Amino acid sequence: TLTITSDDDDESTVTIPLTGVAIPLIPEIEVSPLMGNFGTIFVDETSTVTFTLSNLGNTPLHVGGQVISGTNADEFSIIDGAGSVVIEAGEQHVTTVQFAPVSAGSKLATLTISSDDPDNPTVDIILIGTGVQLIVDDQVHIQPANWDFGQVLVGGSAVSAFAVTNTGTEPVTILSQSFVGSQANQFSVLNGGSFSLDPGELRLITVQFSPLSVGTKTATLLVTTTDGSSATAFLQGTGQNPFDVNGDGQVDIDDVQSVIQHWSE
Repeated sequence: TLTITSDDDDESTVTIPLTGVAIPLIPEIEVSPLMGNFGTIFVDETSTVTFTLSNLGNTPLHVGGQVISGTNADEFSIIDGAGSVVIEAGEQHVTTVQFAPVSAGSKLATLTISSDDPDNPTVDIILIGTGVQLIVDDQVHIQPANWDFGQVLVGGSAVSAFAVTNTGTEPVTILSQSFVGSQANQFSVLNGGSFSLDPGELRLITVQFSPLSVGTKTATLLVTTTDGSSATAFLQGTGQNPFDVNGDGQVDIDDVQSVIQHWSE
């Protein structure tokens, strides 16, 4: 209560009730993403996922440790941002995890992050990835062996045909087509499946590139036969911002001028 006295003849004393709410000082951790999907990659190659640790609280957050455990823990590792760290209120910290499969198959591990967040002292993040052992087939070939889809608007797509040819002397059966690489989900086969090729015969398959974000995307097209061997082709494409009209990688006044020039022609 605040009491104010004065020489006011009518009201010499004024009493004012005072109220307030005390906000406790609590750190609050948030981790994004909550799952690390490293995609499908070749054995002995690597793929990385970056995790952002944010402090949504109003006092410093103390991260005590970051540990990878689980069945395939030895095929995942923290390559940046490991160890103890203090994250100020409203700030972030980045941790990068690498997946390096040493054998074929699905791999699983857990990244556990410990902190002094009273509500979530530990955060468990599932890490998944798949290793593929490449066995090169000497009688099946893909042409072109390297292909760049060029610049494609994010949300759009581009397609290209690839010839799968049996250059051997015996019939061969194609079992499937797939993509390998951390950005493999941005490529797809529109036709394909299982089919047979006699010696000298070829089959056209159509591949589509559909960028989900801006920047260069890569993957390897894998055409696998029934004996487990494969032919490969390297794919590349670039996602372009829809507002980057002139395709220079930046959204600026030059794009406005390009639009004006286009409509004035």
